[in-house]
Amino acid sequence: MNEPLKDLGFWSSYPSLYEKAARIQKECFPYSPEERGALFYALEVCGEVGELLNVCKKIIRTKDPGKLDALLKNALPEEAADCAIALTMLAQSLGGEPGRPALDGPLPEDLHPLLIALSRKASSLYAAAWENALSSEDIALTLDLLFKLSQKFTCDLAAAVSAKLDKIAQRALEKHYD
Repeated sequence: MNEPLKDLGFWSSYPSLYEKAARIQKECFPYSPEERGALFYALEVCGEVGELLNVCKKIIRTKDPGKLDALLKNALPEEAADCAIALTMLAQSLGGEPGRPALDGPLPEDLHPLLIALSRKASSLYAAAWENALSSEDIALTLDLLFKLSQKFTCDLAAAVSAKLDKIAQRALEKHYD
């Protein structure tokens, strides 16, 4: 795997990404995150994390340098951005931007424990949404796990999210979403 980057600036970029997502939602979609609700977006987070984990599986198994390069440069950033956007919409459904979490301890460094932590956190968000016990801190911790994973693969998560939001806005204006 590639050497992880020290800091890609995701958390310093997140407030503007959050606002960009909110603006796109308001201008391009007929419903607000509050109308869709936390349960809908928590389910979306689970689905997007599953797609990201599938890309990670392919990264782990591939021996073809061309396929690996495509996964790392295209598929991984796209799926990581989808996860971050789903988490952002989940936060918006609660009515507020999550700040960078205060961590009790270090995030996992190794790939599999990091993937396990991300998948567990995603499913716990869905359960918490069902129980009306979802918190911005839980969303922020999940975003931080996603950021850590993006660093592991030298993926600029902030740039990937911004580019994906641009694609979403364009596709929404073309009526590709219902």
